[in-house]
Amino acid sequence: MVKPFFSIPDTDLTQESSFDPMGIMPIWIHYGQRLFDDKLTTIANDVRVYSFNLFHHYVIYELFRKHSDEIISAKQKFKSWQSDADVKAGLLIFLEDLIAHIFYIEGVNRPEVDNIGILGLSKARQSHNTNDLNSLVITASKNSGLLKNQLNLGMTGRYKGPMMNMRYFDRSFSYIPDTWEHVSSFLEKWTDAIELKNQLTKLITKYLLQAERGNTPSLSLQKIKSIGLWRSISKEYLNCFGKRQLPQLLKQYWKDKLGLNAGAPEVLYSLVATLKEKEAIEHEQIFRRSLLNLKDEPEEMAKVQRILDIEPFLSYSEYAGRFLAQPTTKKISDEVVSLNSLREAINNAAAFILDREVPRLIELVNAMTAPGDLETWLSSVNQYHRKINQDRGGNSWFEIENNGIVKHNFSPVLSEKFNTIEKYLNKPFWFHTYYLETLRSIYQGIQ
Repeated sequence: MVKPFFSIPDTDLTQESSFDPMGIMPIWIHYGQRLFDDKLTTIANDVRVYSFNLFHHYVIYELFRKHSDEIISAKQKFKSWQSDADVKAGLLIFLEDLIAHIFYIEGVNRPEVDNIGILGLSKARQSHNTNDLNSLVITASKNSGLLKNQLNLGMTGRYKGPMMNMRYFDRSFSYIPDTWEHVSSFLEKWTDAIELKNQLTKLITKYLLQAERGNTPSLSLQKIKSIGLWRSISKEYLNCFGKRQLPQLLKQYWKDKLGLNAGAPEVLYSLVATLKEKEAIEHEQIFRRSLLNLKDEPEEMAKVQRILDIEPFLSYSEYAGRFLAQPTTKKISDEVVSLNSLREAINNAAAFILDREVPRLIELVNAMTAPGDLETWLSSVNQYHRKINQDRGGNSWFEIENNGIVKHNFSPVLSEKFNTIEKYLNKPFWFHTYYLETLRSIYQGIQ
């Protein structure tokens, strides 16, 4: 009898080169996003960075609303600014880099300033260690930035999807008026933020947009210091965002915008909030406990129950791929009994109704529950694994040859806690998190 599933966060599960051998990520993400309404991701998990983005977009929204003539002139002046989207993306990169330099120059030696989570800070440090201030330039282009591919991997990029789903803007950064009318009305109550916005507006309109004609506008750090704006801007950035603790109005705002005031997200948020700071999240237990508080909300209850129904099958399938890939798995003939046990567990866990809207799940179920003898079943698993990895441009982690020898292309070592099937079936755990780690990070940010 297989014991209940437990979640055990483990660094062995997140190795590079590939981290999803059985192509399960699209499946669990689908059900996690159904639960959280596409507002959470594994990397958009910092309320302070959400707030940075909200504020920067507010600055740019107000620029386009009140300084449209200057923007039009700038688009004619700078070759890389061909569209409003180019301008907005360039300004976002400019402001992100400005933050990194400010936190490095003004905040790195101040214990009251929290630098954790400031993207680009280490790159700013490298720049300052190898260049003098006169040569450090901040460029307002979507193709620039301290980070590689910053438009996608910086503050803006990592949080763009959730902010689009919360109806701040569309893919090209066209702002949705109703949302920004509300944002404007409550940000106007944040005195320090309004002062910072005014200083940044001055920096952009009077200096950045007035830069020499060329491909893209830029300003050196020395220029920003010489015109007397560095001190006031850096002071207000650190006043507003130097600590993780944000103003109460922002805390309540984000809890509402992230959908954490109702339904299953509210219940899960409250359960995660009961955990100690470093206490492991037992995912299955949290989801099962949430059902007790959702009896009057059948639709929300069904979303949670669906995750409880499918995750054992997904985890067993994930483990099968990882077990076959580990270097100690050399011959199928040595693992016949244990592989049959794992196969039985997979078949038992597959007794749920398939969703036709999730084709990857159907494909996985068909592969992992294929009939026939052990050799036929393993061939089905191998073919599925190979196809998934080839379709996304990679190589399979393992290949099972005709003589039953397992050939390894990428061979991560499983933790000693579960490096045999017997150990894993004795105490199985969830491989997939359904954003509870993100929820905990959001809770810690709001608190």
